[in-house]
Amino acid sequence: MTIIERDIYGAAHFLIEKHGEDAEIEAAQRADHFLEQGDHDGKNVWLRVMRAITEMQAEGSTRH
Repeated sequence: MTIIERDIYGAAHFLIEKHGEDAEIEAAQRADHFLEQGDHDGKNVWLRVMRAITEMQAEGSTRH
């Protein structure tokens, strides 16, 4: 399964809208959940979302 950047930024935008400043923490918790399940691909997707959240918040933007 290929996850495209638009999907990563869409998930990041959703988490920012839902969790505000805690969006990065939420993504990290989801990554941890997948790691605990032994799903490294899932963990890596959520780490990408976490990086996108960091980038979007640093830019002051929730649009991508």
